[in-house]
Amino acid sequence: MSQESLHPEWELMYRKGLPFGLIAKLCKAPRSIVDLYLQRQAFLHPSLQEEHERNRPPRLMTYQPVPKIWLEHFEALRSFSRKYGRMPKKSGPEPGENTLAGWLGAQRSEFRLGTIRPEMLELLGTIEAWDVPARTAADRQRWQRRLEDLQVFLEREERWPRYRGYKSEPERVLGVWLHTQKQKHRNGDLPTSYEQALSRAAPGWDGNLRHHWSPPETTGPLPHVPEPGTERNSA
Repeated sequence: MSQESLHPEWELMYRKGLPFGLIAKLCKAPRSIVDLYLQRQAFLHPSLQEEHERNRPPRLMTYQPVPKIWLEHFEALRSFSRKYGRMPKKSGPEPGENTLAGWLGAQRSEFRLGTIRPEMLELLGTIEAWDVPARTAADRQRWQRRLEDLQVFLEREERWPRYRGYKSEPERVLGVWLHTQKQKHRNGDLPTSYEQALSRAAPGWDGNLRHHWSPPETTGPLPHVPEPGTERNSA
């Protein structure tokens, strides 16, 4: 996939054979923008269209209804998500949670392999974060908390947290975390959205941290990291 791709997830879905409309729905993006973008990418990169043609279902295939047992599991997952505000875990305490977590794991595996049926994928797409493992979601939330802690520290101390010569254990933790983000940034391993969130909350974070921190000229709500499943683990 091209390194200059603005929407790699759209291109991956298109390569797997998904149509424009389904991609727009799953990614919660305007259909017209998805159409225009993918049409342009297919023109610039013929292999994109070739893979789509190879992987999409035959045009005249016989319709096969979604199995009843699958729909029952899907409805159970949707009810669980609405009731508890999370995805089921194999070690979870709720009745039937272990079984439901196993079924969900199987759907995630098929999704990663690109073998899940489009109509099933469309239904699952109505459940927020169904394709994000609990650990990934927890990592994202921890990263967000570190960002919030960093902003509070900067506003209070008007300096960068240190991982050497620190004054407290919380400062050391923040200093190590910020140093890790800088290393990932230099190595090209920090997602763009994380870089943007850091730049908004802590301008200058990727520069010389020996200098005192100066608050930004404009203020706004603290940026949040991407929705689950859209970025790599950066905790």
